[in-house]
Amino acid sequence: MFYHCLSLSSIELHNGITNIGTYAFAGCNALSSIIIPLGVTTIDKYAFENCKSLHEVILHDNITSIGIYAFANCDSLKNITLPSTLTYCGMGAFSGSGLTEVTCPAFFPPITGGDLIGANNCTLYVPEWTLNRYKLANNWNLFASIEPISGIYPNSISVYTEESLTIPAEGLAADYKPNMEIVRYDNSNIGRFTVRGEGTLPLSSFKMQQTRDANTMTSLVNYGTLTADNVVTNIDISTNTWHFLTFPYDVKVSDIATVGNWVISRYDGAARAKEDFGNTWKTLPYDSILHAGEGYIWHSQGGNFTVPAVDNENKNLIFANDTRYIQLKENPSATEANYGWNLIGNPYPCFYDTRFMDFTSPITVRSGNSYAAYSPVDDSYILSPLEAFFVQCSAESNVVGFYTEGRQTDNTVRTLTSAPSTRTASERSVLNLYLESNAYADHTRLVVNEGASLAYEIACDAAKFMSDDATVPQLFTIEGGERMAINERPLANGKAVLGVYIGKAGSYTLSIDTKAMDTEVFLVDKLLGTETDLASGSYAFTAEAGTFTDRFEIRMKRTGVVDGIEAVAAELKVEATADGISVSNATTPIYIYSATGALVDTKVGSAVTFDVPQGVYVVKVGDNVHKVVVK
Repeated sequence: MFYHCLSLSSIELHNGITNIGTYAFAGCNALSSIIIPLGVTTIDKYAFENCKSLHEVILHDNITSIGIYAFANCDSLKNITLPSTLTYCGMGAFSGSGLTEVTCPAFFPPITGGDLIGANNCTLYVPEWTLNRYKLANNWNLFASIEPISGIYPNSISVYTEESLTIPAEGLAADYKPNMEIVRYDNSNIGRFTVRGEGTLPLSSFKMQQTRDANTMTSLVNYGTLTADNVVTNIDISTNTWHFLTFPYDVKVSDIATVGNWVISRYDGAARAKEDFGNTWKTLPYDSILHAGEGYIWHSQGGNFTVPAVDNENKNLIFANDTRYIQLKENPSATEANYGWNLIGNPYPCFYDTRFMDFTSPITVRSGNSYAAYSPVDDSYILSPLEAFFVQCSAESNVVGFYTEGRQTDNTVRTLTSAPSTRTASERSVLNLYLESNAYADHTRLVVNEGASLAYEIACDAAKFMSDDATVPQLFTIEGGERMAINERPLANGKAVLGVYIGKAGSYTLSIDTKAMDTEVFLVDKLLGTETDLASGSYAFTAEAGTFTDRFEIRMKRTGVVDGIEAVAAELKVEATADGISVSNATTPIYIYSATGALVDTKVGSAVTFDVPQGVYVVKVGDNVHKVVVK
């Protein structure tokens, strides 16, 4: 705008200006000083290049970016103090200038695009607290010398890369209360912050910026003591899509700022318990409170939300550094599959490994326009910050505990040398089955566990949540009339009904990605009369749109299992008696099943008897299976 205005010697800029554009004052040889207004956040490339008389530049906090060569060849400029809010300083920003001193109070070294100063014999002054970081940072380490400034603490702490901080036990000024923000600069520079130390760092304000993509979300893992007067989260979500969200603090709906139409709803587990499936989502009034740790669904046309915390005792839960517990609502139901459903969420502002939850029942998460069930025992599912999920409450498990060991700064799955102490798992075969088209995929799981029941069990089974997108194919097993996403059961007769929902007529495949060492899995297509060993490959089929609950069946067989008492090893004896069934010389637990596959009883011992009425029974001892008729 003022490019090469050779007679321009002074100018006063209005605070409403937010950006100094490319070449805005380049070549203004008479310009001697400039005060950048408080509202400016960006100084673009070449903005003051070749301003030969410029000897004073005052940069206020709020500026986050200085472009390439912005102050290049400013011969008269001898010193400059950069803003503490600076996150990016472009290549050559001060090259060819007369600078001998640069002060950068930014807590963490701003991102750079290359050498900032060129051949100048210039000294860089930085906060003593983070001196070593500047000495190790690319391009900042090219200054002739880097010196600490004792007692200077930045007013703003911006985190835009992977960083850590140790709060000193003493030495901070009593009135030191900076602003802190954790933001994403770009896909390669994402604020992921770990705080440690014995001291306390009070903050004036704390802000986190979140995106719709887990791979680019920011995070805070706090082992120290942080507090803040004001807490806010800025989140960018996809428009016209339901998002399942939670916040670690209370939120007043009327305080939320966004553009366009939007709605927030809560899940009514009591309605589901009554099997009133059409009324499980309840729209929240404008004066509602979103409670910390509870889950809600959000939908908007704008996509960008500013979500401040209510100023109450839960505000600083975002800095929690201890185990968090979330109480579940019981919501009794006549059917186990509809009992006690709750929508809760990740209580920490970071990623969380669900293997460290003090809760082993399955969880159900939103996945695209559908849902997926995971088991903390079998899966290494990583919750994202703000992610809400479904769990079932039971009398034995009515609280979900989140141990701090599960917190992590990103969504990388850790390799655990041993399972967390809360985990217990018997001998089980985990079988993951997939239904795929050329556009979508869905999965379900069978777990063969002789300690489980054929009936629905909250502790290990998960009901199937069907997609709200009618085009997405769905896969589930059916047990006792219930559609299941995770079905943990004994082998029993080795048969399981496989249900399929087809949204669009076309070609599909069924496959298995888990080949349990001791279980063979065959897919029976009753319509075509075929049987396929899924260990040898997937099964392709065509289908019209609709729901099919009687076409496919899974048949499982334990490797080495034999039928009939005549094949049992000589040292093991199983026989019918006048009182029931007698088992001798057993070295493993003994399971008795009815002819329909229901578990009747189980015992441990080398010589035991079972008092059962007359009928046909299946006795399983280790890998040996026997049919016994009690007359």
